[in-house]
Amino acid sequence: MRMEEWEKRGSIVGDRRSLNSILKQFILSIILSLVGSLALCGADLSTLSSQSVNILSDAASNSISIEEHEQDTHDGATTLIEEPYFSFSLDGVSLSYFVNLLAKESGRNIIVDPSVEQTITLHLNKMRFSEILELLLIYTGLEATEVNGVTIIASSRALTRMKREKRLTEVVALHYAEAKDLADILREKSGQSAGERNFSVGIDHRLNQIVLTGYESEIRELKRLIHRLDQPAQQVEISAYIVAAFDDFAKELGVNWGLNYQRGAYEVSGMIPNDQAGVGNFGGKLGSLTSLGVPLPDFSMGYMILGKGLNLGLEISAMQSEGRGEMLSNPTILTTSRRAAYIKQGTEVSYSTSSNEGTNTEFKDAVMELNVVPQITPNGKILIDILISKDEISGYDPKGEPIISKKELKTEALVNHGETIVLGGIYEYDTATTISEVPFLSRLPFLGKLFQREGNKEKKAELLIFIRPRIVDTLSN
Repeated sequence: MRMEEWEKRGSIVGDRRSLNSILKQFILSIILSLVGSLALCGADLSTLSSQSVNILSDAASNSISIEEHEQDTHDGATTLIEEPYFSFSLDGVSLSYFVNLLAKESGRNIIVDPSVEQTITLHLNKMRFSEILELLLIYTGLEATEVNGVTIIASSRALTRMKREKRLTEVVALHYAEAKDLADILREKSGQSAGERNFSVGIDHRLNQIVLTGYESEIRELKRLIHRLDQPAQQVEISAYIVAAFDDFAKELGVNWGLNYQRGAYEVSGMIPNDQAGVGNFGGKLGSLTSLGVPLPDFSMGYMILGKGLNLGLEISAMQSEGRGEMLSNPTILTTSRRAAYIKQGTEVSYSTSSNEGTNTEFKDAVMELNVVPQITPNGKILIDILISKDEISGYDPKGEPIISKKELKTEALVNHGETIVLGGIYEYDTATTISEVPFLSRLPFLGKLFQREGNKEKKAELLIFIRPRIVDTLSN
């Protein structure tokens, strides 16, 4: 009885053991299946992550595409490719634009030196980033370096300068020159005007300063240039004598004017007969004279150069004391080389005009004006541009407006320091009433008129302008 029970229990235990073994094998097979599935999923995800879509850009017929090969087989083994392939088709684009596009699509950090302004045309098919960069450097002649994960593309000189020098900004105060005048010279010297953007020249108009931004060596060089250019301009003292001379005062000084009419233009000529003059003959065309509809006084205009030996002040004083002329003005002005200066003397003539709004008072200038622009030459001479004009009232029109007669002379002369330029040939006529009488008899009562005679005498005066330029530095020395 007990034997049968033990046999039954043994068979049950054996059955349970075989069941447990089957369950273990089943669970193990499930686990292995899950592991295999996860491995395949991981491979698919890895492959998917390394793939990319095509990117096309049709701007100006330029295009770019990015492709990823899914696998590369070597001896039956499949290897995933980490670096994508790029295809470009670009025509006539700037290098900076292309590099910016390459950096954006590849996810790389790239900087192009601002001074690089090359234009490129390229058609590349399925090339890696490293290959494109290598070809780009060969084609453009540039170099690349990597700093903290950033690729910098520039010329060899610029890269060397980046490593050795710092970029600085310095402000240079000017003492004599105008900042705006020097800025163009400095920009041309630094290459900024030609597109070089590594260096910049700015202007502080308020304080007359130059602002330099660039590398140390460039700033040092331009500061030396600024020091040479920022020098005080040479000054010229211009003394003018404006004289109304009677009789032949001009001839006594050695000036002989002449005016000849040839082919519609008046030609001035003259000679300086004595040793006071600095030149011999002279001559020049004044151009056609336009009729203003009113009679003009006789005149001839021209210039002479008198030597430094003439004591002009003494001659003019003697002329006044003898009653042969009058000093009208003796201004002296100081200007710098190549800067205009002018002297203006005269009156404003008022006249009335009528309109629907009523009567208005207007003015016209009747003045004499002298404009000069001196320039000191490298050999110490003075090249001077002269413009003299004299406007005066010659009458009135039916409306009561004054008629202004104009006389003008424009010339250029090269003189030595201290020589005198004479502008003249402008004549004015004045009619004066004179009384001639017989001494003693003209004072007799009732009969005195018989021994007196009244008459009108026309007096001619020549307007002479003497200009004497002198270099101030020479005077101080």
